[in-house]
Amino acid sequence: MSQQYRIHGDNIMECEVALSIIVESFKSSGLHIDQEPKVIQSRAFAPKFQLIVDGSELTFEFFPGHGRWDISLSEYTASQGAQLREAVDAFVTKLENNEEVPVGAFEFCSALPAGNNAWQRTGRALSMISAGIPYFYFADIGGQELDSDRNIKAPRFPNPIVPFSYLAATSSSSEQCSTIYLPSPSISETTFAEFKDSFGNSEYKKAIASLFDFPKAQNADLDSSRIKSANFVLDLVKRRRANNTYSQSTWGNMLEKASHALPIADLMKNNSLAWSKRISIPSTQTLPKLINTLKNIGVHTIGSSDMPFCLLPSVKRDQFVQQLQKLYGNSISSDLLEKIQNGNKDIVITFIAGFKPRGDDSRPDRGLTPLARMIFANDDVEYLSIVYGPASRGTWNRLFENPHQLSHTNGLWESIVGLSDYIIVDSLTLDTEIERRDLIIGNDIKKKERIKLQEFSPIPRFGEHDVDSALHLLFSRSESNGVYESLCNPPGGDWSGISIIDDRGNTARWTSLPRVTGVNGKRPDHIIQFINEKIILSIESKDHLANLESGIGPRLNQYTMDLLSTGLAQAKKLKDSVHWTQLIDIEALKNVTNEYSYFSAAAFMCRDDSTLEEASSKSDADIVIGFKFNDDKTTLYVKTRESKIQYIFLAFLKSQQQKLATLNIEVSLLN
Repeated sequence: MSQQYRIHGDNIMECEVALSIIVESFKSSGLHIDQEPKVIQSRAFAPKFQLIVDGSELTFEFFPGHGRWDISLSEYTASQGAQLREAVDAFVTKLENNEEVPVGAFEFCSALPAGNNAWQRTGRALSMISAGIPYFYFADIGGQELDSDRNIKAPRFPNPIVPFSYLAATSSSSEQCSTIYLPSPSISETTFAEFKDSFGNSEYKKAIASLFDFPKAQNADLDSSRIKSANFVLDLVKRRRANNTYSQSTWGNMLEKASHALPIADLMKNNSLAWSKRISIPSTQTLPKLINTLKNIGVHTIGSSDMPFCLLPSVKRDQFVQQLQKLYGNSISSDLLEKIQNGNKDIVITFIAGFKPRGDDSRPDRGLTPLARMIFANDDVEYLSIVYGPASRGTWNRLFENPHQLSHTNGLWESIVGLSDYIIVDSLTLDTEIERRDLIIGNDIKKKERIKLQEFSPIPRFGEHDVDSALHLLFSRSESNGVYESLCNPPGGDWSGISIIDDRGNTARWTSLPRVTGVNGKRPDHIIQFINEKIILSIESKDHLANLESGIGPRLNQYTMDLLSTGLAQAKKLKDSVHWTQLIDIEALKNVTNEYSYFSAAAFMCRDDSTLEEASSKSDADIVIGFKFNDDKTTLYVKTRESKIQYIFLAFLKSQQQKLATLNIEVSLLN
């Protein structure tokens, strides 16, 4: 039996991570892997991997880079009920009769949950759950924050209400949905022990395997996974100050209800924890008065007292309306006041800055309204969004003239307009003498007709994704040739870490990578380690030569050398081990990295070899690599400037002839 699947990923790395999780899920479910995934005849920009499972041949074709193909995945999920046009890290489909049938969606987060980026991805979860698509969110626990000298300060953790929201939302779904917490490579032994009962194990793997067509992989429940998610929230609560969050018993009651898809608003209303919201940007005179008004009315804290939302009980709607009239006068509409006054539900009020000082969007804030929706996934409440950031006058005009058109072109406004019942604007850039202040959204969002997902063409709009995919496929899985891919960071990646293999086969990892090192360093997109020759090759990738930065080559070398030569790695993994430790011999590692020579490369898309000389001069890199993409094949142009790296690089390409042929890549060398 042959089964054809596709993985639509944010980038090539997310596609591969999804496939590795699927394979591990098969193994944990008792399925026999007769053949591990291997690249088969395909294209460098849409590679295919084949594996044999219980005698069945499975192929997985990768489509890296959302929005580059002939069909919109986000428009499809919106037609299935997704409230936002968000794209997940990996979306798996099965090919059937010229259609792609959704199998499941995966999200991966290894970034430190610092501040508001902890809720940046909530819209993706809410969208998949709303569309009825099995959804699995993988998040690292215990990642370490570093000081300016790259010494470990302390682990970073999200506010407990954020993982709580995932538990509440996934439990409300009829599909297989779960959050899986995994130990970060840089986690300390103390933190590992503290959270050991929260780490995912085989329970989620069985659920993932059950999504595929194998009789042995029975449908698995996720009760154990939900228990672990609840444990994680409770462990986070224990680390919080007692005066800014609920008691452990209240959290326990909330988690019990959320795990069984039961409402939790009444528990919050029975809690006496006072809500307090601070505004950290310049504001109007009315905004702090509004916050004080809510405090005086007696709104309820949601999770922690300092979160940017609160719960207004239904019995205080009249009082709230009276205060809005006093505060805003004629600048607030009678329609909104009447709508709030006549309603009978609790209201979740969310405060959204939304915009940076110059008026451009603050991306993390697009996750606030989805976060509120996920927390109350099992409650019948209404949602009021207070937007107070310095948006441009043009933005306010578009909001009040046609909010749905604005939301279709802007992710921040899509989350606010698409998930709010009411909107009030209280911003310094809003002229309330001539403009409206409020909107009633309600149920006037047009329902989309449900459609089928047609088969994607495997030919994208070529760009930087394809350059990165080709580089990754070329260098990865080449350890048998003494070449190790230390870093691959395509568009949408997070620069989560650089790994280096030492002389004993152990792996050292540098995490929380700085954007620059010193004045002259620039973070590469790829780092390749030639182990036997003791060479580190740092690569900058771009879509076109015009976007290649002048003099980038030496800056790439400087960054990598500055970072690695100190020996200050944050984690270490012994050869043939799967466990990371912070026990690192810094001097020994420093001696290893200082034995290496550092070289640079610039890679970009080109029509032919005529621009490589210009690229070499412009970038000042030791190697320039040009990719010409056609529908059926890829031509790889290489020009080198330094004899040592030239010999080693060309010898590596020669060793990869079978891989190049499988991916239909032709190599053209220039003097």
